[in-house]
Amino acid sequence: MASTNLSQGQQDHTTLLNHLRYTDLAIDGQDFEELYRRFQTMSSFFTNDLERHFDLEERLLFPAALFKTDNLEVIRLVLSLQADHAVLQLQAAYLVRQAEKGWEDMDDGAVADFFLLLSSHVRKEASLLYPWLEERDEVIEHVVSRS
Repeated sequence: MASTNLSQGQQDHTTLLNHLRYTDLAIDGQDFEELYRRFQTMSSFFTNDLERHFDLEERLLFPAALFKTDNLEVIRLVLSLQADHAVLQLQAAYLVRQAEKGWEDMDDGAVADFFLLLSSHVRKEASLLYPWLEERDEVIEHVVSRS
């Protein structure tokens, strides 16, 4: 069960990182039309799966990372990731509503800011949080059994 939860989160990250390579390039080139296309391509994830993904991390993986640890870097990382979740949820909801109305009046910076935070967030989880959790599989089992 623990490895399934971790695997699902990692699979989400792999999918997102594949898309984010292109959004990073679009931001660097200030190609906002490409950013809008990418957002529309990924909008089903933002409307259907983002909440599930964040719930998995906040209900199981973040508590597992914090369980019986006094590692301040991990504690700061988890708190930072939780704050990112709150901001990303608000930004995604706003952009989904905006996309439904049309992009004509969209602030280009709002889309770029969303993708910059999402990219940074996913990379932190993939390179820092998930490796830490892979070393603590028994802790994930304990947290899963209590939820």
